[in-house]
Amino acid sequence: MVGVIGRIDAQKDPLLLLEAAATVIERVPGALFVFAGQGPMLATCRARARELGIERHLRWIGWVADVRPLLARMDLLALASRWEGMPNVALEAMACRKPVVATRIGGTDEVVVDGETGLLTTPGNAAEMADAIVRILSNRALAAEMGRQGRARVEQHFTVENMIRANQGLY
Repeated sequence: MVGVIGRIDAQKDPLLLLEAAATVIERVPGALFVFAGQGPMLATCRARARELGIERHLRWIGWVADVRPLLARMDLLALASRWEGMPNVALEAMACRKPVVATRIGGTDEVVVDGETGLLTTPGNAAEMADAIVRILSNRALAAEMGRQGRARVEQHFTVENMIRANQGLY
């Protein structure tokens, strides 16, 4: 299961994720993409999924108040954002020991360490995103190690105490 959590809008580039999903599904026929979120592009995305013929591999579950149960069930988080501040959803996934496949953009590349806690891809490149997702889905040991390292990174760098300390250091 590939989790996609966030607003379904242009910033998050859900159409790129659908293009990537089509390729992933060809290579990993049992892949399931679960989209948790709402937004102005939902109808467009559903129509594109029908055009791609992948709708039976997708679940649109809407807004979710507590994503922890969803994170527990997924194999990885996919985040195709065009821009981000600091993607809390990536931190949440890493805290739950899930690898993250995300675009290499400001904010995200400060959270996800490419090749260690997940894989970073070029923004706008669906083929690269698909390759990264397939790489993790196809290698349970790699996924587990990235999940372990992601959890360690969150504990080491993104605890409330560490963030307070870092902010105090700025002052």
